[in-house]
This record gives sequence, C-alpha cells and structure tokens, in this order.
Amino acid sequence: MGLTSLLQGPRRRARASSAGIPVVAGLLRLAHALVRLAVLLMRPAQLRLCSPLQRQADRNCIDSVISDLLRKRVVRRVSFFFFPTAVFPPMWQFFLSSWRSGFRNRAFLGIFLLGVALVGVAYLSASFSPRQPRTVALDVGFSSLRFCLVLFAITLIQDLVGRDIERRTVVLSLSYPLNRAGYLFGRYLGTLALCAVAAIILGLLLWLAVLLSGAHYEQEFRVDLGLAFWGALFGIWLDVAVVAAFTLWISTLSTVPLLPLALGALFAIAGRALGAVFDYVAKGADGQEDLAVAYGPLLEIIRWFLPDLSRLDWRVWPMYSVSPDVPALCLGIAIAVLYVGAMFSLAVYAFARREFS
Repeated sequence: MGLTSLLQGPRRRARASSAGIPVVAGLLRLAHALVRLAVLLMRPAQLRLCSPLQRQADRNCIDSVISDLLRKRVVRRVSFFFFPTAVFPPMWQFFLSSWRSGFRNRAFLGIFLLGVALVGVAYLSASFSPRQPRTVALDVGFSSLRFCLVLFAITLIQDLVGRDIERRTVVLSLSYPLNRAGYLFGRYLGTLALCAVAAIILGLLLWLAVLLSGAHYEQEFRVDLGLAFWGALFGIWLDVAVVAAFTLWISTLSTVPLLPLALGALFAIAGRALGAVFDYVAKGADGQEDLAVAYGPLLEIIRWFLPDLSRLDWRVWPMYSVSPDVPALCLGIAIAVLYVGAMFSLAVYAFARREFS
C-alpha cells in the first residue's frame, strides 16, 4: 500500500475543513505526509519492493501536499527554513546553472590563471623593496586580485544575462513559473558566489606568497595576515558586487553585446578613482583654482550617482596594521549595499518591461 492511497483520506478531511482553519489543516496534511514518509524510509526492504511508479507517485503526493501548504502565507514563512528549494525552485535552478556555467566557462579558467600569475608577480615584486617586502607584495597582490575579480564578474554577467538576451534563450528560461526578478536574482547570486570562491582561492595564494616573501627579514611595519587580511579581501568582494550589479542593470538595457562589458569596466575604474579626484579638487588642485572652480560643481553632482568605491579599499589595515575608522568602514559598507539594491531594482524594472520577440 503506497503513500498516495494513505493520504487520500486525510487530504479529503483537511480540504473540507480548509475554509475554517486552513493553516491547521495544512499542518495536519504535512504531518501526516511526513509520518508516512518516515515509515517508508525506516523500512528499506519494503521500499525496495515497491515499483518505481509507486515510489514516484509517493514523491508526487508529498510535493503536492507541500505545494498546498506553501500557498498559505503563514506556513510559507515557516517552511522557507525547511524547504528552501520548494519555495524558490526555479531561482535555485538559475543559481545552480550560473554556478555550473561559471566553472565550465573558459573565461573563468583564463582569468583564474591570470590571477595566479599576478599573485606570482606580487611575490616577485617583494624583491624590489628590501626594507618592506611583504608590504609591497600585499599592495601589488590586492590590486591584482581586484583587477581579476572585476574582470571575471563583468565577463560572467555578460555571458549569463547579456548572451541569453542576445541569443533569445532567455525566453526559454522565463518559461519557468517564476517572475523575471527571480531570474536576475539567481544569476546575480551565482555570479557573487563564483567571485567569492575565486577570491578565497586567490586570497589563500596571496597569503602564502606574502608569508614566503621576506621570510628571513623582519621589516619595520609588520603586516597583519589575520583578520585584517581577510577583511581587506571582503572589501574587494563588496567592490566587485557593486560593479556586478551595475553591469547587470546595463545588460537588461543593452542591445549591443559588448556594451555591458565596456561600461562595467569603465564604471569600475571611475568608481575607484572618484575619491582621489574629489580630494584633489577639494584641496585646491595644487593651486590651480580655475580647475577647482570649473570641475568642483560637476564632481558634486557625480558623487550622487557614482559610488566612491575607494571607501572599500582597506588595504592599509593589513599592510601597516593600522585599525580602520569604524564609522568610515560602516559607511562604505552601507553605501555598497544601498547601491547594489538600487542597481538591482533598476535592473528588475528594466527587465520586466523588456519585450522579447
């Protein structure tokens, strides 16, 4: 006797009482289904004797019971922690497909090998400073990591979203019972996860390179390869998340294949240089008052639209063991999170109104 036939009676009774107490009836159906499933799982011999069709019918019955429960708003909030794939199955599939595509992508392998080579360059650059070899290696290494991660993020966004739109394969992806925001969210989370994996691997290689460089020399300013090192690496990852969000928005608007890639790279450069340019002009531009007067108001306007990504550059913390300013650090994180939310909202708005022929 399969689970399908055992659930028939309780489901009819729960359906009859659903008008009065829908949540309680749903919980009873779920409890009954889980109990019957546990009984079957505790009897592997009997489960093996069941036909494949009967086992598939049992699984379909469980899925239908959980789907009925998830239509109730109260139960959906509780069930999210126990059945996350049942709440957002298509978005989870987009996340997994982004994950697999990233590892299969030749660009990922090429950029990763470039990052390994640049970590080697950081190790060799330590020999150019006999007094502070580890500090120089860290400085070159952090710059190399940001370059590789930004390049990887904008390339992956272009490949997962821009190329889907260009080839019209996005129409097949949107055939899932999910709104377009879920599609973008799954792609974006997949990109951030891949960037996090690349950052951790390259960060470990850089940590080892810095540890080996100048091993027989005690420099004046000791580097901090503990929490400060990984904190600076987290700042680089936040920087990459902002650039990826902007590239995602451009991908939902663009009809030119390489436009998101180009604008994403320009955005990464401009965002990092904004803080230094603004400080230079605000301090009088080395006595060039005409330059400060001409470009000062323009920079004030740009600051409202372009984030200052230099706030996420915390390399001074591990390089010189100088504790960062906590308010400034929190402000940089808040700006990054708010800008990511704004760019993602614009991407969802543009993508929801785009028609695909």
